[in-house]
Amino acid sequence: MRGFSVRVAVVIIAAMFGLPAAAFGNAAAGNPPQSPCAHGNPTDLCDRVAIVVEPPGANCPNGGLKVIVVRGLLDVEVVMPRNHKPPKDPADEVFFVCNGADGQPGPAGPPGPPGPPGVSPVITVEPAGANCAAGGVKITMPGTPPAPDESFFICNGVAGPPGPAGPPGPAGPPGPAGPAGPGGTPGTAVCVSTRVAAWHLLVRRNVRVSRVRTTFNGRRAVVTRSVRRGRVGFRVRIDLRGKASGVYVARIRYRFRRVGQAHSTGRTKVHYYRVGCPGQYGPGGLNLHEITVL
Repeated sequence: MRGFSVRVAVVIIAAMFGLPAAAFGNAAAGNPPQSPCAHGNPTDLCDRVAIVVEPPGANCPNGGLKVIVVRGLLDVEVVMPRNHKPPKDPADEVFFVCNGADGQPGPAGPPGPPGPPGVSPVITVEPAGANCAAGGVKITMPGTPPAPDESFFICNGVAGPPGPAGPPGPAGPPGPAGPAGPGGTPGTAVCVSTRVAAWHLLVRRNVRVSRVRTTFNGRRAVVTRSVRRGRVGFRVRIDLRGKASGVYVARIRYRFRRVGQAHSTGRTKVHYYRVGCPGQYGPGGLNLHEITVL
């Protein structure tokens, strides 16, 4: 439709100025229009008509041709009487030959014949080897003869080096005690005490005791303070349960001062406890006297 409009415009312009349509070039075929004087066609209208392509815009919404007709005197010499002004050149004439709007799209054509059936890739497991160091997947695309099949691989990553060792975890709880071993020769048996002893410390009436601290076998022992008939006493709990045959030490540290003294003095008392099998030790022993006077 648009090409037809351009051809009609060329024929009309050629008819207006008495020129052959070929003098304007093949504008209908999309080539730029030319001057009527092109290709050796000199006429009396040479250089009086110019045709240029008009892009889509206000003058031609769909584009077209812009025709300029020169009405001036050009280079013709005009002899005028003295004191007469030469005539003015008349204004050039400009008009447009616009393309028509595109028509509605035509109906859809019939569907084409179906294409050849496609091919599906073949996916297989690729074991560890030359193609994939850690194994992976092999994908094969079947080729259309005589073209060969195409294969490529998706490989697993190789395991990285082991990381540094983490910090050691906390120690677990102690396990249960094992069964008792067989008895040995007399004098070498190992006995376990079930006794809870008490160490009593009595304070004289003219002595003042403070800052009492007690330990048994290197650990803090339980000490209680009491007052009976105006006399102060301390009781240290000595837990011998579970102790094997041997000697254990209890200590008491305290500060004391006598009545009338300004300053106190520090002192430590020590008491020993011996654990053994029944009948292992004779009469007497380290822990006979469990009462100490301070």
